[in-house]
Amino acid sequence: MCITSYTFSEVSLRGEKSGKCAVCGKHAKRAEKFWQTQNPYNKNSDGSVKSRSDIMKELVIERDEWLKKPLYHQKCEPPRVSDDDEEFEEEVYH
Repeated sequence: MCITSYTFSEVSLRGEKSGKCAVCGKHAKRAEKFWQTQNPYNKNSDGSVKSRSDIMKELVIERDEWLKKPLYHQKCEPPRVSDDDEEFEEEVYH
């Protein structure tokens, strides 16, 4: 049996922000990597495969939204909650 594997190219963008923590006021610096892979399954809403420039446009928008959010220290940062966790919380605790 032969297994074929494919490696798709990654398109990434790094975002950094620094300033005062929104909770304690101390200096804080955060960095995050935003990325997508360029592959035949990563498609636009019209069904066409995304080009590298299409992906970069989306990543710039995603990074800019992240930059607008308040800056927190790692200790002061509120826990991240995914959509699945919120549904679970509602079912169990409410």
